[in-house]
Amino acid sequence: MVAALSTSIEGVLIGRALQGAGAISSAVMALVADLTQEVHRTKAMATIGVSIGLSFGAGLVAGPIVAGLGGLAAVFGFTAVLTVFAIVVLLVVVPNPKQSKRHRDAEFVPGQMLDALKKW
Repeated sequence: MVAALSTSIEGVLIGRALQGAGAISSAVMALVADLTQEVHRTKAMATIGVSIGLSFGAGLVAGPIVAGLGGLAAVFGFTAVLTVFAIVVLLVVVPNPKQSKRHRDAEFVPGQMLDALKKW
């Protein structure tokens, strides 16, 4: 909403910085890791990746349409509406994990770093 209500480029930049600070893909990946069994984790992570890609594509199509109908403020306002919708979905649909776990398939192992770099 900071960017939507801004009357200067500085305000838009501050709004966009706040949007970037709210990027939560790593938190979503951690939640999915806690909520899924190891055998299903790859599919769940791939599904998240696909949804991010589809969202990006939908934004490229919908952005100019929304901007044409209501201007740049409408684009940021629409983003705020989608954010509120996402928060509701998070609170109502997504379960809370019983406990946060350490996952050997997603954990950093310093001793394997050199091996990984050699394969690159």
